[in-house]
Formats: sequence, C-alpha cells, structure tokens
Amino acid sequence: MFKLFLKIIIIITLTKENLSQKNEGDSCEIEYTGILGTCTTLENCESARVNYHNNRITPTFCRYSAFGSSLVCCKGGQKAVVQVPKPRPPEPEPSPNPLRTLVLNRRGNARKTDVEGDSCVEEYTGSLGTCTPLDSCQSAKLIYEKAGLKPTFCRYNAFGESLVCCKDGKTILQTSKPRSADPSPLWTYENDKRRVSERKCDAYSRSVVQKVDVSALLVNDEGVSVVASKCQYTGVELIIGGEDANRGEFPHMAAIGWANSEGGYDFKCGGSLISSKYVLTAGHCTNDPRAYTPEPVAARLGEQNLDANVNDGADPVDVPIRHIISHPKYKPPSKYHDIALLELASDVQFEDAIRPACLWTRPDFGENNKAVATGWGVVDTLTKETSKDLQKVSLSLLDNTFCDPLLEWSWNRNWKGFVPEQMCAGELRGGRDTCQGDSGSPLQVTSQDNHCLFYVMGVTSFGKKCGDSSQPAIYTRVSSYIDWIESVVWPGE
Repeated sequence: MFKLFLKIIIIITLTKENLSQKNEGDSCEIEYTGILGTCTTLENCESARVNYHNNRITPTFCRYSAFGSSLVCCKGGQKAVVQVPKPRPPEPEPSPNPLRTLVLNRRGNARKTDVEGDSCVEEYTGSLGTCTPLDSCQSAKLIYEKAGLKPTFCRYNAFGESLVCCKDGKTILQTSKPRSADPSPLWTYENDKRRVSERKCDAYSRSVVQKVDVSALLVNDEGVSVVASKCQYTGVELIIGGEDANRGEFPHMAAIGWANSEGGYDFKCGGSLISSKYVLTAGHCTNDPRAYTPEPVAARLGEQNLDANVNDGADPVDVPIRHIISHPKYKPPSKYHDIALLELASDVQFEDAIRPACLWTRPDFGENNKAVATGWGVVDTLTKETSKDLQKVSLSLLDNTFCDPLLEWSWNRNWKGFVPEQMCAGELRGGRDTCQGDSGSPLQVTSQDNHCLFYVMGVTSFGKKCGDSSQPAIYTRVSSYIDWIESVVWPGE
C-alpha cells in the first residue's frame, strides 16, 4: 500500500531534476540532504518509508513509474558524515512541503467514519460512487492514468488499506447535487498569482503534460514528452478544404443540439468544453427561431461522427443545457460580441475523449501564425452538405488591419468592419475555411511545449464566402472576454 499510495499522490512533486532515469545500484544524491545513496526499488528502501511516515518527506526518485517499478535514492543506513559530496549554503526558511500539504489536506478531507460499501460523492464531478479499497477500484486507476485526477478518499491510511470513492459502473449523470463552481484542486498553491482560467488550465490539462511515461502534473514545463495513448492530436497542414479529425483528437469539442420533432437532436453549432460544467460558443448559437425548439437543449461531448448509425468507436454523452448566458453586449443581428456560455445540467466526468480546453489570454497571437479550426459544418458550398464527421483545417492567422480592406465590400449596418474584440483567419488562396454549421466552434492553437494542450483563441462567428480566395472568416477573440468568462464559470475564485 505504501508503494501504491506514493505512486498516486506524490507524482505532483516530481521535477525534471530528480527524474534522472538511473538504474538500480547507481549512485545518487538525496535531494533534501545532499547525502549520497544508492538507487533502490521503492519497496525495498526502509529509510524512504521511515522518512515519509515520520516526516512526510518525499523520496528522491532515480526512476519513476506510475504503475511499475520505481527506484529511489536510498541511503541504506550509511553514515552521512562521510557522504556529503559538497557543502550547501544556508537556505531560507523552507516553504511548506507541497506533498505534506497535500497529504494533510487529503487526510483532513477524508471522512473517517466511511466503511467499505458506503455511498460517497466524487469531489471533482459530484458523481455518486461507492467506498472501495484503492487496489480494487479500476476506474480510479484509469482516470488517474488518462486524466491525471487523483481519487477521492473515503478513508485514508498511508500504510494500510485506504478506501476511495469508486465510480465503477456509475454514469456521468449520477450526480449528488448541483454545484455552483468547480472545486479548487488540492495541488494549487496559496501564492499562485495567475488568473483563475490559467490555474484551471493547469489543473484540467495534467493528463497530457508529462515528463516521463506517467501522467505528470506540470503545464508548459521545458522538455516535456507526451505518451501517445493520452493524446490523439496529429496536427494538420491541410470544414472546407479540411480533413476528418481522428477520434478523440479534439476532446473539448462539443456539438450543440436543438430538439427536433422526431425526439432527437439537430446539431447546428459547435462549442468548446472549458470546464466541468460550461461550454463556450457563439452568441448567435443560442437561438434559432426556425427550429422545433428555438433554444439549444443539449451538448454532445466525445463525438466523432454525428450519424448514430455509424460505428466510429466513439462513446459520446449528451448533457442537457441548464442555462444559456449570452454576453451582455451581444445584440443580434449585430455581429459584435458574438460569444456565449452554456451551463450544463451536470458536471462532466473527464476522460480520454472528453476534456476541457484552455483559454488563450494574450491579446496577440504569440508565436503562432497558424491555428486549427474544427467543426461539423458545410463541406460543399454548392450543395450545402454538412459533414457528419468532425473536420479540422489549418488556417493562417491574419491581422485585422490586413483583413478589413478585403471584406470592406461586405460591410452593412450589422457589421462595419473589425473591432479589437474580433480576429481574422483564413487562406488567401482559398480552398480552406470554416462555413455554416461551424459557428461557435473553436479556432485553437496548441502549446509550444505540448501539442496535446489546446488553447481556444477564437470562436467561429461568421464569414462571407466560404473557401473563396481573399475572403477570410471572422472570429470572436476569446482573450477580449476572459474577465467575463471567468466571472461566469469560476465566480469568486
């Protein structure tokens, strides 16, 4: 249990420096003391066990594996007085050990009275579960491997049997009660001055940011590597002029559905999952007076092909929409401030094919000159045929001052040119574009350090001539609305 518990909990403290990938028997240096030791399997190092049990000191790892054999720097009872390789200067008063803080928080949150078989609530999604021994909960292991989320403990024992809230056999809609906001993850730090959307990005993105062949918990760290099983993104240099996306390649994609007279859904817009309970979309995707129900009623997540008769291997979920929040300045038919949030009726359980995207917070494009648009929109401008398969297309990011003259011919009372809250993207030679049905879908870029980490830079708003040369499309610039988005999605955080 010691070994398994450490694997699940202390991964958040691993750093590039102490993951040196040494072999058993190699010499090593214990991080906290500078004492020389020998790389030893975790279960065979008594000193690591004692230090953790008595002082909550995390072992220094020579080689780490989440569910395999890990090696730690073990001092093995040798005398430290002859083993310190170099003097260390006096250090300031150390900040609280993140592991100790995490463990104490976890122990404090554990409900000691719970016994095996009791009902419980999984803290991240509000899903109902059953208190189960950690070793016996397959979903806890899978969710940790695929989404980087630690289990919710019913009863904690560092060196005995711990019980976790296990969701084996449960569904995404089995929730205990509505929640007004996402819980603050246990691994955030008190002095974190980043804005809330950046902190949430850090928390939600842990499943695709790794330093070793495990689910690491650091975002945008230098030299990260990605395990293929956690990310299906392949990149595109090719929707109009695009290509089919791979299953699970864009796990934040949402299809926005209107109820039809046949008891199903008509999917007319796209969106981006940005938290466990909110989808970002376009303002004009919140109402269709020609539809059977004017307002959308559901968001489909984890989908690849919208045709229910096609076996594409996807396992989508349809989550009802509880509340629609358009930006207060959006006044249709005006094309400005075309952005909205859809509050879902239930918290979403993250998995490999369903995971939130981050929000691009910079007013410029950074180092990006291309972005990827995705959607289920029109793929043939003559027949207006829409794609059942999720499409992706790579587009050039263009400056508003460059695009304004190109689209001046289309100015009217509803749109009189670009404003800073809008952005422009497309291919001047034509052939690649977003089109009708792609509305609300994301224009996204990937992290420079990890191509599996998506940032939504724009929301597809409108265009004049799909795929025509010198006719780029117009997108709502997400960075201009970060304050508003945060105030709705994460109020008070």
